[in-house]
Amino acid sequence: HRAARTALGAGDYVARVNGNDVYFAPGQHARLVDCPAALQAVLDAIARLPGVARVFRGQALREGASSSDPLLRAAALSYVPDRSGDVVIALKPGWMAAVAGTTHGGASPDDQRVPLIFFGAGIRAGVYADAVTPADLAPTLAAVNGMTLPSATGHALTQALQPVANRSIST
Repeated sequence: HRAARTALGAGDYVARVNGNDVYFAPGQHARLVDCPAALQAVLDAIARLPGVARVFRGQALREGASSSDPLLRAAALSYVPDRSGDVVIALKPGWMAAVAGTTHGGASPDDQRVPLIFFGAGIRAGVYADAVTPADLAPTLAAVNGMTLPSATGHALTQALQPVANRSIST
């Protein structure tokens, strides 16, 4: 608030902060965009907060999903235009944007490592350390059941599946 007020005058600039999303009050984001120095002052003020690793504008996140920058890529993969905040904060490892519990919405490795556990018929016992995403869940469950998903985002985790000949389901 202080940075925006210094640059643009009195007013309520932030409508809410939800997790790592900052939503500006109606019309205020456009005012900040029209005054790049004011917007940069706001971004710089957020970046100086304890625990903040980086600050991203929605515009940068729209094209960041294929970025080699891990923080930008992670934030971009969670970004939904017109629903996510005007500004998205990437926190430093060990920091959370929630008062209680966990979020798994951050870009740091400790927030992204969530176990994916399979068990039962068709699953090969073991621990697999390969990087996977939640998008791999549906294709893997489809593969266990002998199906494929032609337009799935993820892929079947075949290393965790028993060979088809060894699968049996008892009733």
